[in-house]
Amino acid sequence: MAQNSQQKTANIIKIRAFLNRIHIYPIDYETAEIYGDFKSEIIKRFAAKEKSKRKTTQLQEIGIGENDLWISATTLRHSLILVTSDSDFQRMLQVREFPVESWI
Repeated sequence: MAQNSQQKTANIIKIRAFLNRIHIYPIDYETAEIYGDFKSEIIKRFAAKEKSKRKTTQLQEIGIGENDLWISATTLRHSLILVTSDSDFQRMLQVREFPVESWI
């Protein structure tokens, strides 16, 4: 939206200043391993007990988003505290503990 605003230059400067204060955590090998292990644990816990049905289970069917699982894996990998009020994370906490806070 900054590109289309009447104060394009000023808004882009504000966006860049904001982004410079944010640390981006990359998806590395260890994060991917945590993701895969955690996903497996979630499917074992919440999917159908029949192995053939469990193989085709998608996280969305369980009520957990793939992106939320990546966020959780990143939180675990870097020993962070996740600040959210998203209920997907509460469901994940039933499988594996990680620090979650709500500021609401």
